[in-house]
Amino acid sequence: MAATPHDRTRQFAHIVEIEVRPDLRISDWANRIQNLIELIFADQELKALIERAVVAFAGLAEKFSAVLKSALPQIVECFDRLDRAEPVPGYEPLFIDLGYHPLVARLIGRMIVQGAADDVASLNALSPVAEAIRFMAKPQRRAKAIVKKAEFLVRAGSTLNRLDAFAKTDCNSTNFSLLLQGVLRGEPDAIESARSQARCVAPHLSLRRGPKIQTASYAHQVILQLLRGAGYTWDAVQGDFTDRLTTVTRSAFNEPNFDPRPALRRLRKQSGDNRATARRFGFERN
Repeated sequence: MAATPHDRTRQFAHIVEIEVRPDLRISDWANRIQNLIELIFADQELKALIERAVVAFAGLAEKFSAVLKSALPQIVECFDRLDRAEPVPGYEPLFIDLGYHPLVARLIGRMIVQGAADDVASLNALSPVAEAIRFMAKPQRRAKAIVKKAEFLVRAGSTLNRLDAFAKTDCNSTNFSLLLQGVLRGEPDAIESARSQARCVAPHLSLRRGPKIQTASYAHQVILQLLRGAGYTWDAVQGDFTDRLTTVTRSAFNEPNFDPRPALRRLRKQSGDNRATARRFGFERN
C-alpha cells in the first residue's frame, strides 16, 4: 500500500509560537453569561448560586488554558512524531477516504492495530488465569502448589480485572490480588483466605473454548463495530472475500488469506448478548 503523500499532512512545529490574544479572555465569557443570568432568572438565591458556579467554572477554565499552553510543546512533539511515523497500511487510507485528516487517520489506525494486539494478549491470558483460580479452589492442594499459582496470578495483574466472574459474587479482584500478595509474603491464614475467595469465584468462571482469537480478527471486529459493517462479500468467481473492510484488514496485518467470518460471528453473538441484557433490565428498544 502506497504511503500517504507528505503534502497531505502538515508540520506542527510552528504552533508553539501561537500566543493567546490579550483582548480575548475566558473570563469575558463568564461576564456575558452573568449578564444573561440576570435577564433570565428572577430568583435571587438561584441567581447567586448560578453566578458562583459560573465564577468557579471561569477560574477552572483559565487554569486549564494555562496548563494546556504549557503542555503545547509536548503536544506538538507528539504530532510531529506521528507525522514522521510509518503509515498504517489498510486502515489509514480507509479513514482518509472517510474524510478524516491524514494524521487523525494514522492515529486511529495505530490505535486499532496496537490496541488489538494488547487486548488479544489479555483475552488469551484469561483461560490460564481461570484455570489457576479453579486449581486453588479445589480441596487438598499443597501449600507449595498454592504459592506457585499465586505467583502466576500476581504476574497476570490486570487480567484478573477482566474476569466477569467477580461481578457475579461478593468478592472482588482487588481484594483477591491483595490476598495473593499476602500468600507470597507468607502471611498467616493468607492461603486459606485466598482459597476461600477462589472457591467463591470458581463456579462462575466460564472458559472460552476453541482456537485463540487472532489479532487481525479482533481488529476486524473493532472496525465492524466502528463503521457498522454489515458483514463480508464473497465472490464465487474469484473464490475469495472482496469487501473493502476485509481487504483493509488483510493489508494492515499483511495476511492475504485473512477470513472475516470469525470476527462477524463474535460481533453477532455480542449483539445478541447485549439485547438479552437490555430485555432483562427492561431497556430494549422497540
